[in-house]
Parts: sequence; C-alpha cells; structure tokens
Amino acid sequence: MITTGYYEEAEIAIFTLYQFYSGVDYTMPMTPKEDLADFQFWLQTSRFIARRTASVYASRVRNMIRLTQQPLCTEHLDTFLHSGWADSSRDGYYCAWNRFAEYCSTKNIDLPRPTLKSDQRAARREYHIPPNILDCILELISVTGMKSKVIPHLCLKHINRVPNNGMWEMADPTENGLYYRIPISLTMNILEWGHTEEPSPDSPLIPIVTNSLEPMPLPPLKRLLSRRKNSR
Repeated sequence: MITTGYYEEAEIAIFTLYQFYSGVDYTMPMTPKEDLADFQFWLQTSRFIARRTASVYASRVRNMIRLTQQPLCTEHLDTFLHSGWADSSRDGYYCAWNRFAEYCSTKNIDLPRPTLKSDQRAARREYHIPPNILDCILELISVTGMKSKVIPHLCLKHINRVPNNGMWEMADPTENGLYYRIPISLTMNILEWGHTEEPSPDSPLIPIVTNSLEPMPLPPLKRLLSRRKNSR
C-alpha cells in the first residue's frame, strides 16, 4: 500500500491511476469518455450509482485534482473544499473524493482524504432509516414481489408517475421488460422521507441519507429491513 507521510506519493498515485489503470496520460487533454472511465464503472457496479451521477462524481474529482494546491494532502483538500470553487456543492465534493479514495484502495493506492463533517461520518456509519419508512419498504417488496437486491438500482426515472387506480408503474432496471405496479401512497411516503428537495431523475428511491444522490448500499439496507421485520 502506498503511504502518504509527506503526501508526495499521493500525486504519484494520481498519475499512476491515469496512466496505467485508466489508460490516460494525466498530462494530456482528457475527454469525458476517457477521463476516470474505470472509476465511473466501479461506481456503477460496486456502489450502484447511476451512470449520470457517476459522471458527476468523476467531474468533481477531476476539478479537485486540477485545482487543489500541491502537494496533495488533507490540509490542501480541506482548503479547496472551503474555497469558492466548492461553494455550490461542498458535500458533493466530499462524497466524490472519498469514493475516489475507496476506488484507489482497490488498486492498492492510499490517497489522502479531506476532513469529513462529524454529522456526515455518523450518518454513513449508522445507516439510519426511520421505522415507518422501513415498514413502507417491506410492504413495497411484499406487494410487488421484487427482490431486495433491485432496490439500490431504483431511481426516480424508473417510476412512471401516472396514476392508475392508486398505482404507479415502475420499471425494473436490472431486467428489461419487467415492470411493477407500486402503491402511490407507499411510494410517496418513501420519497417524502428521502427527498425533501425536488429530486432529479437519477435520485435513488432509497438514498444513503436524505437528499443524497448515492443509494443506500444493499448490505446495510438488508440488515435494517431484517431488524425491523423481526421487531414487529
């Protein structure tokens, strides 16, 4: 594992990723199709993040690489995140860089990370979903017969919000041609918890935290649902 005592190695790690793992020379102009393609693929397949959202993550990482003062270290990452560049989506930059660091660790590269806010760290560790929302998710699974492994893939764009006898139609993103009829009342309860702001088409049905573009990972979701089911 590459260490980052003085963090110069982190800059080498970035170059290594571009040149060897992504097949892109960091010093050459990059296109969206080339830049961090492997990272985006990893987000989609390992973290169940939608393609468009993965592209946003890559764009934020790219900005941090280019605009953060060198040498790359926690102090300089924090300075960038508190600068005007990050004002519009500071939490998004935090999340994107930490996902990038996770990806780098799969390549045996240890990158410095910015300082996370205490409330974000706790939220990520606890994976909290209110009991009444867990009840709605359990009922949704029961009514539709869908498998729980589908849930991290579900986004707003998969729901056709045209009422039909109190139901909406939802496409299964993991199996072409498969659709579910979902009760509007149950789904609205979930959406109103997960998105206090107007969601985008790529917003997950069950976010990791309220208003996040990142879905709740399957393992903690299954644990929460199992605990709730056993406690009722």
